[in-house]
Amino acid sequence: LSSPGASSANLPFYPLVERFSEAHNSSIMCDVFWTVVSLDRSFLMAAAPSAEQSKNQSSAEEYFELGVEALQTGRLDEAIEYLTKAIQLNPDFAEAYNHRGNAYLRKKELDRAIQDFNRVIELKPDWTEAYLTRSMAYLQKRDLEKAFSDFNEARKLDPNNEKFLLLGGALYALKREWQSAIDNFTKGVEFLEGTKTSERLLALFYEIRGICYFALHVWENAIADFTKALEKNAQMTEAYTMRGRVYVLKKELKKAAADYHKALKLNPNEADVHLLGGILYGFKRKLKKAIAECNKAVKLEPNLREAWLLRGFLYLDTGVWQDAVSDFNKTIELDSKCAEAYFTRAAVYYSVDALEMALQDAATLEEIVTETKDKARLEILKGKLALAENKFPEAIQHFQKAGALSPTEIITHLWRIY
Repeated sequence: LSSPGASSANLPFYPLVERFSEAHNSSIMCDVFWTVVSLDRSFLMAAAPSAEQSKNQSSAEEYFELGVEALQTGRLDEAIEYLTKAIQLNPDFAEAYNHRGNAYLRKKELDRAIQDFNRVIELKPDWTEAYLTRSMAYLQKRDLEKAFSDFNEARKLDPNNEKFLLLGGALYALKREWQSAIDNFTKGVEFLEGTKTSERLLALFYEIRGICYFALHVWENAIADFTKALEKNAQMTEAYTMRGRVYVLKKELKKAAADYHKALKLNPNEADVHLLGGILYGFKRKLKKAIAECNKAVKLEPNLREAWLLRGFLYLDTGVWQDAVSDFNKTIELDSKCAEAYFTRAAVYYSVDALEMALQDAATLEEIVTETKDKARLEILKGKLALAENKFPEAIQHFQKAGALSPTEIITHLWRIY
């Protein structure tokens, strides 16, 4: 097998920089939930509404108070122990279940948290905060349908609560309904600007709205929101890295480099910072530095799929196709639906005459691609593979389908066909 000898002109940096880690995005959205629900301590630690006086025993109340104190100071295991004792003494103690559920949620013991929130809702079906916290648990389990259902139930119970605009924005963003997310965040930010809300909280929401604009490729709005976030909180590493990615896409590499160095100074141990460095150096054709940045990123965060994907592109560009394929394999291991990894790996297999393996990747892509442009790319790939097997009528059909799906895409690839 010979080296595919990839050209720098073919490096798909743009598809990479336009994507961001789903897991990281989910983490951001969970932070949004926690931040908003915690806007005032009384809401997070609110007592459940009740129609009649609680029959808790005094000893259960004492354990409950100890558990709340431990939870507020971050002593989660201790909080769970006290709250469990309170529940044992009073099995209908809704507040104890709720606080223990919060402790489990913060420990990422999501199933236990959901069990406790279920019990709270059985006991107090009109308690808004129980639905919100269960929504957060479902959100972290990536069960968006249930997360949205609980969010909507909470909004029905408290329809005039402006905080739900921000929570709704987070959920819409996770569902990739970007414009709905932006609409919610815009109204929510307008509400927060008129309150005594901390600048750090406002910065977070400007950053999240910027990410939504980023996803829609509305670059100027994205830059404006990331800049606004940094005006509110100059310590936001991610706002620098995200704005730096936009500057790379706009080919404003000096501005991108400035954001990279600011982010690096703020947090040299943040994987996303080194990912930006890899993208930036890749565009500058400083491949050794780019690979070194990717090495740092995967060492700091081994599950950061974009870093593996980018390093695969860089290895391919330096002619080390075996290492490139290894990194694409790792990307797919982390995200079995990462179309870019399959496309590029299939292209490598095609280039080294490993047609059966390329065909397997094409078959997988058939199941996972949904966007019109990607469907056109797939038809081009299948056409090239048919040509390699001397199946000329089949190849023509694939190229015709690609042209119907995306004329621009087929023109871009015409030179490769011949």
